[in-house]
Amino acid sequence: MPPRQRKQPSFTEYISDEATREGIRNGTYFIGLHHIPQRWLNDRSYVRNNEFFPDGMDICIPNQSDRNRAFDEDIVVVEITGWAAKQAQNSDKAIDNLFACESETSFLDDPEGKLNGKRNSSLIGGQLSQICKDYQMVSDLEWAENQQPQGRIVNVIQPKPFHFIGTSLPMTNDQRGPYMKMAPYNAKLPRCMVRIDEIPQKIRADLEKHLLLVKVFRKDWPSTSSLPKARFVKSLGYTGTVEAETSAILALFGVEETPFSDEVMKSITTDISVPGTNNGPRKDLRESEFVCSIDPATARDLDDALSIRKLANGHFLVGVHIADVSEYVPEDSAVDLEARNRGTSIYLCQRVIPMLPPELSEHQCSLNMDGDKLAFSVMWEIDKRGHVVPDTQWIGKSIIRNRCKLSYEQAQRIILDDPSVDDCLSSVDEPSRAKVKSSVIALWKLADQIRTRRFEGGSVKLEQPKISFITIDNDSALAPIDYFVQKQSYANHLVEELMLLANKSVAEKMYAHLPNIALLRSHGKPNDKMMKLYKKFLKSRGIDIALDNQVNFAQSIRESDRHSIAAYISVMLVRSFKRAEYVMGGEEEKKLHHFALNMNLYTHFTSPIRRYADLYVHRLLSKILQFEESQKNKSSSQDSEDSPIDLGALRDTCGHLNARQDRARAVSERSMDLFLCLYLDNIRKVAVEKGEASDSYRSLSASIIKIRKSSIFVYVHDIANCVEIPFRAKRQLWSTMSEAVEGISVRVSWKDILSDLPGASNTEVKALTKDFKGLDLAKDKRSKKSTDESELPMLYLLDPLFVSIIVRNRSPLELDAIIHPPDYHGKPLPVALLDDLRNI
Repeated sequence: MPPRQRKQPSFTEYISDEATREGIRNGTYFIGLHHIPQRWLNDRSYVRNNEFFPDGMDICIPNQSDRNRAFDEDIVVVEITGWAAKQAQNSDKAIDNLFACESETSFLDDPEGKLNGKRNSSLIGGQLSQICKDYQMVSDLEWAENQQPQGRIVNVIQPKPFHFIGTSLPMTNDQRGPYMKMAPYNAKLPRCMVRIDEIPQKIRADLEKHLLLVKVFRKDWPSTSSLPKARFVKSLGYTGTVEAETSAILALFGVEETPFSDEVMKSITTDISVPGTNNGPRKDLRESEFVCSIDPATARDLDDALSIRKLANGHFLVGVHIADVSEYVPEDSAVDLEARNRGTSIYLCQRVIPMLPPELSEHQCSLNMDGDKLAFSVMWEIDKRGHVVPDTQWIGKSIIRNRCKLSYEQAQRIILDDPSVDDCLSSVDEPSRAKVKSSVIALWKLADQIRTRRFEGGSVKLEQPKISFITIDNDSALAPIDYFVQKQSYANHLVEELMLLANKSVAEKMYAHLPNIALLRSHGKPNDKMMKLYKKFLKSRGIDIALDNQVNFAQSIRESDRHSIAAYISVMLVRSFKRAEYVMGGEEEKKLHHFALNMNLYTHFTSPIRRYADLYVHRLLSKILQFEESQKNKSSSQDSEDSPIDLGALRDTCGHLNARQDRARAVSERSMDLFLCLYLDNIRKVAVEKGEASDSYRSLSASIIKIRKSSIFVYVHDIANCVEIPFRAKRQLWSTMSEAVEGISVRVSWKDILSDLPGASNTEVKALTKDFKGLDLAKDKRSKKSTDESELPMLYLLDPLFVSIIVRNRSPLELDAIIHPPDYHGKPLPVALLDDLRNI
């Protein structure tokens, strides 16, 4: 059967600006943000405007013709053409992952800033609101209950800028001409046409192997053409290589990996000498406090350091010392504006794209062991049981000296009293070595008690493992050769607890003095309906999750750790949680609470080298300290919030920082997925070259941790990775799958294509699987007379599964998990079958 030909869309000319303004003023047209759920080729898309459309209702754009050449996240003008029964929308996979799937450290807001992983809506929302005001948009549309408006896009007011990256599509001889078709790396973009004679001959020789960057001429896309034209810019390199695929990821999310400009470099403050009194007096802690840092072994941008000193009363003076970046980055200078635009450092598997120039991030600001450093310090008197003694907190500017730079591994060895740690500390003199070890042990004993008390007080413990890679530089081509699953160590917990305590202390001080403009970190309660659903289901599995109050909820989560499927429960619950975000202190009090930490006030203070939010907090803190000093000296009657504040600008800053934080997380996750794809695909290739059948990727334990209307999410424990699988996925070995009980189970009908596979030769297997290439579904095992779906077997949340992991055979490289049918539970699927599935 020949492949079904997709009907080509027919477009209409955009209306004039005059007609646009008139139609918006009289309520004929409406402005909104265009959203394409998953793929450009999907017919349905939506136009959103939370400020003007009631109850979060969207206008549905039913087909590509009515979409009229508008791209994802364009700000568009739409005309209502009719009404239809409201349909459930397919959530965007990328957005779903970003909003829901976080590790415990992410929920705790990564207090060290060392695990950065699109929420562009808050940033674009400000632009959308302003455009609606400029065009004098009215909102008098009456929305019918259970009905959704259908519409067509008649103009694009603000196109979203983007980079178009893709690969050439194979063409038959009769298709060849002056243009070639390109398939986009970003599935939300359309294919485009590129003139072949503009591409250098050297690249044309093996064109299909290259990742290409092209410029699409959106303004010149005529309504008479189904595809836009584009101009070749450059090749990013061969598909399947680290740097080419990484460049594509960065371009996909709009990350410009460019050197800092001369203007930025010239604006850096370099003439600061210790003690550095630009912003008031500093406490000199160089001699009184023994300061050490604990960071990843490869870290060069050291934000934080710790100190502890035993007092005469048996208590301890504990200090958290954070690099005072604000001394080196003048507000509104070129380097400050660049840092604000970047928002955060972005961590790839192989390198970091810094927020600040390396001259600052790795040298002047970094708390290295190369001299005296300017810092913001938070210090408390803490008793032996880990309680902060009331009225002993001190927050201020300081001068410190880092006596020892420890890695997490070294600190862990000290905590475990590993004798080999002395070899690791050979560069530290003997007296200092003893001091380092006693300091780490004393800090751990206090942090452990603080941590225990935090969880007992309702902080939620949900841990998700992360993976790290071991790489080699093979002929200047970086490649992962192995990976390991990271788990939080005692040393990680030590640093985490003290950073959390410092962030909480600063948030409370900031809110007490500047409540309206305090930048806080909020985390909302999880969805009640979803949590009740999970509670009922888990109870059937013998696990009781309390929902009456947060303390009991947190305790029941900790108790579930003893269950055999605890790891999957943790991931399942994490995906039901909301994402933390930056908010201004002037918001409603309930919006300021941090659910996962069960803290009323929380902020980011401890990572100003890598997060702009922390730098903003430092500047507010400096303003407060200046006010306190002036009041103490009675030299001024000024109020701590006496200057005019542009709250609208601050909210825009909040939205911008949220978007940048989410972008950084998305890029980090895609980089992790890329390295995992390269590693697993390399295992497959090596096995093929040796004529072997590697089982390392063909039978992995997994479990369903989320069920939606049209897809399931499968968590693969061995690779700490979650894969979304649509019900209609062409690579899966079922003929039908459908939701049985909402959010709890699915019904599945398996294909009979595997019935004769055991012991079959590769030739026979190829014959059995040839239909996959044509995407023809094999017949169902049931007879045609038996069509009652209730007869189909069911898969439930948290059911144990086995999967084979394959890597898609084209860019972008993506993981897919092939769920094993019952006959292959615990057994590897045939290599030939998986090879065919890769090419679909």
